[in-house]
Amino acid sequence: MDKGFVIMAQGDDYVKCAIALERNIKNVMPDANVTIITTEMLPYGDQAPDTDWKLQNDWQVYEASPYEYTIKLEADMYIPRSIDFWWDVLKDRDIVVSTTARNFKQEITDINAYRRFIVDNNLPNCYNGITYFRKSDTAKQFYETVRTIFENWGEFRSTLKCNVDEKATTDWVYALSCHMMGV
Repeated sequence: MDKGFVIMAQGDDYVKCAIALERNIKNVMPDANVTIITTEMLPYGDQAPDTDWKLQNDWQVYEASPYEYTIKLEADMYIPRSIDFWWDVLKDRDIVVSTTARNFKQEITDINAYRRFIVDNNLPNCYNGITYFRKSDTAKQFYETVRTIFENWGEFRSTLKCNVDEKATTDWVYALSCHMMGV
């Protein structure tokens, strides 16, 4: 398989969401390839066994994806219409991390109440919810950087403007990875 959507789904609630998203994708793009990656399918196993919040496993998506070209989606999303044209737009890029969010009315939202870390730390405004990558050295390096940040969050956190008890989220980590790599 050449290209497809990957949905990370760890825990019963996220698996249910991922199944609904897969049905949604197949409804608007019947020929789309979709893979739901559960905890049992992670190449390095569960790196967050003591928590229900499995964000620390996100870096494994690069190796877990069976596709040469992958669009990674969060499980709790809805795709209202075909986005097949994205494959042509993205195919020549190694990695693309979304930087804009839209509300249900398709209006770009600039609400950053829960994203002060972006402004406070002068980081790129990244949303990990939709991320494209193709198997490449650059994408592999990006996900290795994501892994390093998750595994060494205490050290990274100490250099940032944030709460001393701040937990690593995928948006934090993707923003730092993009900043470090210049993506």
